[in-house]
This record gives sequence, structure tokens and C-alpha cells, in this order.
Amino acid sequence: MNFLEQKIAVVCGGISTEREVSIKSGTNVYNSLKANGVDTILIEINQDNLWELNNLKSQGVNLVFNALHGKFGEDGQVQALLDITGINYTGSGVMASSMAMNKEFAYKILDQFGIRVPKTFSFKKGVSLEEIKLQISSLDNGLDYPFIVKPNDGGSSIGVTLVNSEEELQSALDSAFADSETVLIQEFVKGREVTCPVIGNKKQALIALPTGEIQTKNTFFDYQAKYTSSETLEIFPAEVPPLINQKIQLLAKQIHELLNCEGLTRSDFIYTENASELVFLEINTSPGMTKASLCPKSAEVFGWDFFELIKQICESALENN
Repeated sequence: MNFLEQKIAVVCGGISTEREVSIKSGTNVYNSLKANGVDTILIEINQDNLWELNNLKSQGVNLVFNALHGKFGEDGQVQALLDITGINYTGSGVMASSMAMNKEFAYKILDQFGIRVPKTFSFKKGVSLEEIKLQISSLDNGLDYPFIVKPNDGGSSIGVTLVNSEEELQSALDSAFADSETVLIQEFVKGREVTCPVIGNKKQALIALPTGEIQTKNTFFDYQAKYTSSETLEIFPAEVPPLINQKIQLLAKQIHELLNCEGLTRSDFIYTENASELVFLEINTSPGMTKASLCPKSAEVFGWDFFELIKQICESALENN
């Protein structure tokens, strides 16, 4: 099916802490589609107008470009709603979205296939600080400072803190629990942060786009480094040895397949130079599409301008249905 002949609704905003990034992504996609003559509408979702998604078919919409990030947008909820309406949508389906968003669950799956993941402890809201301290200081399987505290199902590095001492732990937990019912405490893996987008589905060969490397003067790639720092460098392709570059791309495709993902994903890793090891951090099933986002930069190196990337995402969704 030719996506140029479809009426496309770009859905953005949402009800998560990533709302503002989503609006930028959606607006960027919408403007590109309009500029290239595609029949498209922009729908900014909030808590009060979720019902609008049920009416898209009556408006002649036959493809939704999902530019939602975070909860409701990439955790399987909006996907389930769109499945009920029978409208095609970009990105992964209900189960894959849910598994990928739940970092703890994704780690357990990928660990079974020999993919290195950080040592991680999981805690539900309401657990006492004393119990957390007891578990993470276990002599047999504990963690040393510094370590990372993060929401289990968050994104855009919101609520993520590098904790250097016991005195900083409570504040980090408060920040993470504000964004999730489940919080992860995991080892801080020192190394270079690398990333790789993958596009494709069960009916088409997967394409691994060029790898990228994020260099920041911050201790890690936090929200400030991602969105506000002028000193963060995003290098495409990543300046790593050819064999490591190939391994990143193969791992990203393997993870995309193991989690049953579709459309565009982006997997993030830490490359530990000393051990020449790749440690998986997370997979994004609805990656950012802003002007500062990583996937469009990778696609540009591959030879796709922004509209071509959108075209590939939309055609992948149509071919899969």
C-alpha cells in the first residue's frame, strides 16, 4: 500500500512525563508530511480527549503515526485501543510495546539469550528505605556506589539519578517513584554510550541504521545532557572499532526480534572499552522524532532525509497489516 494515498493522523502529547518531547516529535512529523503533500491531521492527546482516538475511522483516517512517548504511548495501552478501532498504526504491537517498556521484564528475557544487562534490583512503591539498603548491600549479590536509580517504565532519562552515596539515595528514590510504581536500582556501568536504530517487521528484512555515540561532560546521559546541554556530542557513525560497530548493529536487530518489535526501535548500550563488552540499557519502541533526536540523525547518515525516514516507518506499518 502506498502511504502517500493514506490519510494519516499524527498522535502526540499524551499523559506521561514525556508529553513535551512527544509534542515536538509529533509536530515535526506532521510538518514534514504536510510539506510533502500528505493528507494528515495532528491530534494532541491529553487526559480529557482520549476518546478522540475512537473516532479516527469516521474521519477517514487509515494510518496513525504514533509519536506518543512514555506511559500510554509506548507501553501497549494506545496500541490496544487502536487494535480495537482496526486502524493501522506505526511501531510495535501491544505485547512487544509492553515488554520493551518494562525494563525489568526485558532484562530477564534478554539475559536468557546471553545478552549482557546491568545487575539490577527492583522495588515496588511503599518499600522501606531500610529494606532497600539491606538488599542492595547484600554481601553475595550487592551493589557498590555509585549506582543508577531509575523508573522501571520511564523514558527520556526522566527520574534517573546517579547515586554516589547513601545520603543521596532517598532523594533519588523519590524522583523515580514520582514517575513509576516500580523503581530499578542497577549497577553503573562505566563506558561509552552507543545507540543503534533498527527498522522492520516480521514480513520484511530488518535494517540496522548507522550506530551513534553520545559524548557528554555529564557523568551520564541524563535529561539535561539530552535536551538542554550545548556540550553534548552525538556522533554518527560511532567512532568504535569495525567489529564492535558490527556487533552493536547485530545486537540491536537481535533485541528487536527477541522482543517481537515492529517498525522503528532504538537500542542503547554501554561499550566498555577495557573489556570490549556491550551492556544493554534499554530499547525505545517509539523513539524521539524531534530535530535533536538520535534516529533522524542516524537515518541522515544512512542516506535518508527526515521525510524518507517517516516514509519507511509508515510503509513498514502498512506492510505488516
